[in-house]
This record gives sequence, C-alpha cells and structure tokens, in this order.
Amino acid sequence: MRALHDNGVECVIVGGVALVLHGATRVTLDLDVLYERSAENIERLVRAVARFAPRLRADNGEPIDAPFLFDVKTVAAGANFTLYTEEFDLDLLAATDDLPSYAAIIHQAQRIHTVDGMSFDVLSLEALLRIKKRLNRIKDQLAIPEIEALIEVRDLERGDAEA
Repeated sequence: MRALHDNGVECVIVGGVALVLHGATRVTLDLDVLYERSAENIERLVRAVARFAPRLRADNGEPIDAPFLFDVKTVAAGANFTLYTEEFDLDLLAATDDLPSYAAIIHQAQRIHTVDGMSFDVLSLEALLRIKKRLNRIKDQLAIPEIEALIEVRDLERGDAEA
C-alpha cells in the first residue's frame, strides 16, 4: 500500500483490506485494488509494484511457474491480474461484475487516512455489503454481520456528531 501511495497510483482499495480500513477485525492475506486505466496511471502502477517481482498466482495461492513480465505493455494489454509476491498477494482489477471500472465506482469510495500519513480511496461499506451479499460465498456470508455492524456504528456516530 505504501508503494501505491508513494507513486500516486489512482486506485480504489476493495475486498478484505477495504474492510480492515473501515475498522473490521478480519484478517486478509491479499490486497485487492481497482485501478484507473490511463497510460500515466498504468506507468505509476507498474513503477509501484514491479520492485516486488510479481508473478502470476494460481487459484490455490501458489505462484504459476511460467514466464511473466510485469511491465507497462503487459498491464496495458491485460486487465485483471492475480499476482503473487514474496511479501504479499495482489489482485489488480480493471473491472469485475460488481466494479465495472474505476470511473464507475470512484463515487462509491471514501477517502480514508491511515495513522502513518497515507490516504486511500476505499470502497464504501454499503458497496462492500452489496458485493458480499451477491457473491454469497461462505467467507462473504461470514463478513456480512460485521459490515452491517460497522454501518450501524458509523451511523450512530454520525447521529451523535449532528446532535
């Protein structure tokens, strides 16, 4: 996340890390990022991520033993990348069923500031809840009560602040 921030990558954090940034107690082992597809942003994204020597990742979480060059040309020609690095797993998303593009969902994000001075656009709790309900996987079902509780606490805090 520091590399994305320091390189000025235009992106929205989605998935488990987004929930953690909203205050969830879940543990997640990968970072899911919906990125803006301009040539300039792809250059910033590659500059941020290439130093971690990413490799393609299989569904089982293991790196795929195949040649892979992570560069501007590859990212511009592709869209979604499921990557493995020695430090972390990273899903770079140009679009999904629920997230059609950066431009289409940036209005569903909120800026969150971290304690170490970084700030990120993070998908809203409401959007995360919609996605988890639609995906309906066991891990998503388990996250739903916590997301609903985070929304409730946030709304209560907003009510107190307005009073």
